[in-house]
Amino acid sequence: MVFSKSYCPFSKAAKELLKSYTNDFKVMEVDYEDENDNIKKVLTKIAHGHSTFPSIFFVGESIGGKDKLQGLEDRGELKSRLESLGVAMVQ
Repeated sequence: MVFSKSYCPFSKAAKELLKSYTNDFKVMEVDYEDENDNIKKVLTKIAHGHSTFPSIFFVGESIGGKDKLQGLEDRGELKSRLESLGVAMVQ
């Protein structure tokens, strides 16, 4: 799950990185939601203080933002992590 802001370049980059492996994820564009301030407060709490966008979760576990996702990719761990979660991968 990616909690994103539609205009955020970091959110866009994170979604594109994920799309290079899978289309099997949900996105909430928080800036389109009526309760966006409350959503951000809740996200910050459940993401253990991560308060920027995007806020990325793998099966309910916060992995952080674009920098953390990129770190998984740079270490060669992102694909195998997604596969271990049973995510449908693109061909």
